[in-house]
Amino acid sequence: MDAKTYAKNAHKSVNQTYGGRSYAFHLELAFEVAQFFWYNLFTHFSLEELEVFKNSLWLHDSVEDTFNNFNSVKEKFGAEVAENVFLVSEEKGRSRKERHNHKYLIGIASSDVASLVKLCDNGANILYSLYSGSSMFNKYKQEFPNLRRYVETDKNKEICEYIQTILDSGILPDFWIEKIKELEEKYPIQYILSISGFKSQEHAQKALELIESYYESVKDSFQYDEHLLLAEIQR
Repeated sequence: MDAKTYAKNAHKSVNQTYGGRSYAFHLELAFEVAQFFWYNLFTHFSLEELEVFKNSLWLHDSVEDTFNNFNSVKEKFGAEVAENVFLVSEEKGRSRKERHNHKYLIGIASSDVASLVKLCDNGANILYSLYSGSSMFNKYKQEFPNLRRYVETDKNKEICEYIQTILDSGILPDFWIEKIKELEEKYPIQYILSISGFKSQEHAQKALELIESYYESVKDSFQYDEHLLLAEIQR
């Protein structure tokens, strides 16, 4: 099984989603960021390094978010891939700031491959937050200069500059709008609903109908309010 399939299955096994979609949506968007700079990467990395990079990118959240650990990744994909996945896996912390601490960033910066993985991951999050109108865009904008200080080298300078340009302009190029729309069609919104929190199957069905109705009303404006939706379900 290749890294792409393995990673998708790992996130699916823990029901992890991304913006209400399969987590594969995020993994593929991160890989699209890498492909956008593929020619540039060929000038700075060997074929062997790029193979490690591709596998590490697909698996970048597998240790942090699924039942995998360093050893399970190492067993299937080798020590280099496992090390890079480990380096980009967040530290434990009570807040985002604690999780993205100096030790974490120094670890990423110690590897050219891990740095590239983190930039593609971060780039995908930035692109989608801008596309969807998420408040996380401003958070990413605040955080990126610090990440860049740690990881930027001649090998990834073009990617850093491109991401910074999008953050500064707040404008998403048409290429990425179309690419994200393609991925949205490939990975539609998922409705994961457990009936355990409802009095009956009828109540669960009513909640599902409300979710579907609410999504249809906001999907074009990208103004999703989970608290409003929860209040409607609980009525």
